[in-house]
Amino acid sequence: MSVEKYLQQYYISEEDCENIRALWEDIKGDVAWIFDEFYAWLPSIGGLGNRFKDPNLVQSNRKLVEAHWIQFFAAQIDQAYIDSRKKIGQRHAFEGLPLSIYYAGVAKLDNLFEQLFLRLGINDVKKIISFNKQHRMDVAIVANTYSNLTQQALKERSAALYASVAQLWDDILFIPLVGEMNTERAENLLSVILKAIGDKQSKVFILDISGVMVIDKEVAQHLIRISKAAKLMGCQCIVSGVFPQNAVTIVELGFSTQDLQTTASLKEAIHLGFKQTAVRL
Repeated sequence: MSVEKYLQQYYISEEDCENIRALWEDIKGDVAWIFDEFYAWLPSIGGLGNRFKDPNLVQSNRKLVEAHWIQFFAAQIDQAYIDSRKKIGQRHAFEGLPLSIYYAGVAKLDNLFEQLFLRLGINDVKKIISFNKQHRMDVAIVANTYSNLTQQALKERSAALYASVAQLWDDILFIPLVGEMNTERAENLLSVILKAIGDKQSKVFILDISGVMVIDKEVAQHLIRISKAAKLMGCQCIVSGVFPQNAVTIVELGFSTQDLQTTASLKEAIHLGFKQTAVRL
């Protein structure tokens, strides 16, 4: 989208830009307080890991945020300005920073600016409206860029996962899982499995979890959901690679063999799959 369309979409005029530049003159002597308060608050929110435990990293990030707001109040909205907002969305997406944390930071900064406006007695409605218009545009550009990138990455992961589905026999499909299982990955896996079953008209789907790092209640529930969905399509799901410690965990969580058909090894799963599809070797 062109710069002109962004300005039209968010109703930003040259007068708004002039109002924002005038607002900067009102607050520039006190704006450092906002960043002091923001970086004092930042460690209190979860999901950031070790990002802000290194003082040098904090200082580097603060300089970026300060430069962001100096550019904001300069109100020179051109392609370079739009691209700088897109880069924020790109950086958050590549670092895997949840959008919810970005929104929390936006809300905190909004609150700090409101406090500063009140403390300085800034009650010019036109300036505040102009500030809000441009700020809404910034947030939308960042969020849209982030969402577009994550959706694209999800499509690419789905394609890669679908490509990893192997046909062991006419009616038997197989897919190995490696690493961590979370809700997003489980949803992606469910979609891929159901598509593969529909495409191949398979009767058995072997899901090997020997490479999954942790089997907890959430993972077990995901596996059962996948198994039940496959069964609705006329396909039996067999979960292989269930080690003794994982079997104990699944039982302790209250799940039974009626919920999930499992085997200790892939060899056993293949043998069971042949038996269920009446394959004779």
